[in-house]
Amino acid sequence: MPPSEKINKVRLLQIIVGIVAVVWTGILFSLYLWAASAERDHLSKVAALRAESVANHTQALRGWIGGHGGVYVEMNAGEEQSYLPGNIPESEIATPSGRKLSLLSSSAVLAKISKEFKRGSGDHVRLISKQPMNPDNMPDEWEEKALEALEGGAKKVEGFVDDGMGSMFRLMYPMELQPRCLRCHDYLVDTLTKLVGGLSVTVDKVPYDRQYDKILHQLSLGYFGIWVVGIVSLGVFGVFGSRLLRRIEYASTHDGLTGLKNRHEIERQLNVECARAERYHRQLSVMMLDIDHFKEVNDTYGHQAGDEALRVVAETVRKMIRKPDIAGRYGGEEFLILVTETSTEGASNLAQRLNAAIKATPIALPDNKTLSLTVSIGVASWSPERKLPSALINSADEALYRAKESGRDRVDVDMTGQA
Repeated sequence: MPPSEKINKVRLLQIIVGIVAVVWTGILFSLYLWAASAERDHLSKVAALRAESVANHTQALRGWIGGHGGVYVEMNAGEEQSYLPGNIPESEIATPSGRKLSLLSSSAVLAKISKEFKRGSGDHVRLISKQPMNPDNMPDEWEEKALEALEGGAKKVEGFVDDGMGSMFRLMYPMELQPRCLRCHDYLVDTLTKLVGGLSVTVDKVPYDRQYDKILHQLSLGYFGIWVVGIVSLGVFGVFGSRLLRRIEYASTHDGLTGLKNRHEIERQLNVECARAERYHRQLSVMMLDIDHFKEVNDTYGHQAGDEALRVVAETVRKMIRKPDIAGRYGGEEFLILVTETSTEGASNLAQRLNAAIKATPIALPDNKTLSLTVSIGVASWSPERKLPSALINSADEALYRAKESGRDRVDVDMTGQA
């Protein structure tokens, strides 16, 4: 595979981990927004249901009081009397024990109950009318609009309102004139079928907003914790996955014993360098190195000594070549070295130095013994006549064969591609 097409698996893993992290963040953030919105809607519905419950209870209480013609209560000193016309008989009575009782209409009872109710919960309920007997039952701006909607045929009017002091849920049901209402409101006899007012309920939304803030805080902590766990897990996966891929990639391109490139990778690199030399007219030389009498080393000193010899030769090669040069174990005791941007003469000089360095590097054996090695090296250079990688290797291999035939421990140079 050309270098431009080679996939960097570690980089690809990092990109995938990054994409998953972004997707994970997007999914959690979307779920968080959905949960927050659902919770807000839920609390809003709870406020609306509370308003409806208060309205239903109020309607039942109003119907019961109205059905019984009012309720007698003992008024406290200074407390307002009920707003009943003076022609209502027995609007005030005295008990045999001397207690004075006043007859209260349903609206008056509801007004007194509403005050207590508001002090305890912050909610408010009242009966309103455009022509009230009690001035306190005059509609406010929202209630006037609600009455207009009810007159237009609406079954109820509801919605959230912010009066600057806080948010509240408001609800109004129509209040139609009933025959029993004429006992006190006989002046409405000509409007028997018309809407005369409404039951107005106000539920304070502030407690629900506070509850929502608490829930939102808990949701934020929960989702943030889940996000952190996911990101940390992805990070750990990315780190260990990258390390594993690097190890796999290294094992697939390097020789396990010497740490140099393996045969497959050194041949791939040779293809790349040959293509570069042909395209850009660059110099390229190769060296084929073989350890002399390596079989005798294994037979005499054992395979462990042979492995140590391979490692020492590989380390010496690694130290002697330049950073752009590439060395690999070609097979057995053979090494292939790519010397980039170097002429035949330069590669030959490097081969001579390498030969001397290996000869001067002892191999440690058991019992404090040492062993000196010699190597034979064949050198060949790229040329337009010999531009195929296989042809270049064959030329270096032929030069190596000549070096061995000439007595080993020497360098032989193929002069065909000299530059």
